[in-house]
Amino acid sequence: MTEAERPRARRRARRRPAPRAHPFWRFGFPVIVVAAGVAVLLLSQGGARTVLDSTAGEVVDVVQRPDEPGYEVFVQPTPTLLVAHTHDGVLTGVTFMAQTDFERGGAAILLPADLIVFYDEGADRGGEAAGRGASGGDEAGAAEAGGDPPGQLLSLAWAEGGLARVEFLAENLFGFGFGEVIELTTDQLTTVIGPVAPLPYLLADDLAVRTGIGVTTWLPAGRLELDAATAARVYGFRNPDEADVNRVERQRAMWTAWLASIARADDPGAVVLPFRDGVWPFLGSLGLGSGVVETAPVQPVVLDPGQAPLYVLDDEGSAWMAAKALELVPWPIPAKSFVRPTVRLLDGIGDPSVRDDLVGDIVAAGGAVTVVGNAGEFGVARTVVAYHRAEMDSAAADLAGLLGVEPVLLDNPDPPTDVTITIGLDQVVS
Repeated sequence: MTEAERPRARRRARRRPAPRAHPFWRFGFPVIVVAAGVAVLLLSQGGARTVLDSTAGEVVDVVQRPDEPGYEVFVQPTPTLLVAHTHDGVLTGVTFMAQTDFERGGAAILLPADLIVFYDEGADRGGEAAGRGASGGDEAGAAEAGGDPPGQLLSLAWAEGGLARVEFLAENLFGFGFGEVIELTTDQLTTVIGPVAPLPYLLADDLAVRTGIGVTTWLPAGRLELDAATAARVYGFRNPDEADVNRVERQRAMWTAWLASIARADDPGAVVLPFRDGVWPFLGSLGLGSGVVETAPVQPVVLDPGQAPLYVLDDEGSAWMAAKALELVPWPIPAKSFVRPTVRLLDGIGDPSVRDDLVGDIVAAGGAVTVVGNAGEFGVARTVVAYHRAEMDSAAADLAGLLGVEPVLLDNPDPPTDVTITIGLDQVVS
C-alpha cells in the first residue's frame, strides 16, 4: 500500500466495524418507486435508453411488482443538512442534521469550531483554492498525527475557504455528502428561533466580555427567558480563553430547549414554517418527532500551553462517528471530495431479505446504494460485482471482497450506477 493510499484505507477501516442500523430506519422510509415514471419520461424524450440496464448489458423491461424479476427502483437519499453557524464572519460551530423518519424523527450532531478534521490528501481537490494551508491549519493537524494524514481546524477552514472548505472537511469526517449545506448567521438564527421566543434556558455559566477595564459579566448564569436575539447570541458566544467544548455544551442545551419549545407549541405550523429547504424541515422532524441532539466525543490536544485546547476524534471517537453515520444515514449521498461509488443492488435469488440485510455492510464498506431491485431472473448461483468504468476498479474490489467474490469489468458507456451487485445463492447463510 502506498503512502497516498493509507489515509483512505484508514478511513474505510473506521467505517467497517459500524453496527447495522435498525431495519426500520434502513428500509422503512427511503424507497420511492419512480422507475416507471422516469422510464416514460426518458422514452418520450427520444427512446435512446431505458432507465436501467441488466448486469449483462441487456435492456430490462420496466415492471411494477416488487416480487417480479426485473423490478428496479431508485432510492431517495436520507435527507441531510450541514450548517455552519457564524457570528460576525467567524465560525462558532457546525451542526449535522438528518431526517430519519420523514417528518417524525431526526437527529443532530454538534461539532466544535476548534475541531481538527483529518482528510485524505489525495481527495483534496483544489486544496489551496478552497483555502488550505495558508496559516497553519494543516501544520496543527500534522503535529498531532505525525504528518499523516493532514488535518485542519474547522474554524480555520471557514476563515480561509468558507462553506466549501467546511463541507470538504465534513465529508471526510462523516464519509458522505450532504443534501444541503448552508451558513446560518446569528441574525438568521434570531429569525428562526423567533417563533418560539421567549425561550426557557438554563445557563450553567456566566457569560463575560473583555473590555478596556477588564472582564465584565454580560449574562449571569441561571434560569432565563431569552428573547430570540439573545438566544442566538448565546449560541455562538464564547468566554475569553474558554475551551470550545464548553460552548458546544451550551449549544446542545440551546437545541434541547429550542426543540422542547417546538414540541409544546399549540400550533406547530406557527413555529415551524413550511419551507422545504434550510433548517425548517429538520426542525419539524426533531421538534415534532423523535429528535436527538448529541455532541461528538472529542478529545483535547494542547499544542500551545498558553492557548485553549484544540480537539480531535481519537480511535474511539472515530468509531462512534462511523456507527452514527451508518445509523442516521443508511442511504448516503456520494461525496464531492472523494469517490464513494454508487451501487445498484439486485436480488438474484428471489429472497429480498438477503439483499436488504447487506445494504448496511455495503454502505459501511464505502458504497452508496442508489438503486435496488431484482435481477432479470432469479436463481443466480454466485454473486456478481460488476463495475462499468475502469477507474472504479479499486472501489469495486473493496465491495467484491466484502462479498467474497472477484469484481468484473462490464463496459457500459452510460451506466445507471458505478457498480452493479447481483446477490446470488452464495450469500444465503445456511
